[in-house]
Amino acid sequence: MANLIFDKTQLANMKKTKSICIALSHPLRIKMMDIIEEEKSINVTNLYNKMNLVQSVTSQHLKLLKNAGVVSSNKVGKERVYKLNKEYINKVNILCSSF
Repeated sequence: MANLIFDKTQLANMKKTKSICIALSHPLRIKMMDIIEEEKSINVTNLYNKMNLVQSVTSQHLKLLKNAGVVSSNKVGKERVYKLNKEYINKVNILCSSF
């Protein structure tokens, strides 16, 4: 078996791909994305109330989605508001549909 050698860019791309796959692989995160899409933007409190979850669980899932680039957040007053990164999601969908 041949040894595979990857450069830093390839390794970074693989790590990003892994984070996207992990973010999109959990049913709660998919449900979160559906709610965020429906609401256009939402804060953590409204999201965990709609999902009947505790704040810490909601925040952990949002962190994975944000790190993967699937959602973005903005600070509005004292709250952080989340929205879908639709352009990025469309690129991921195009890439995944090619397999």
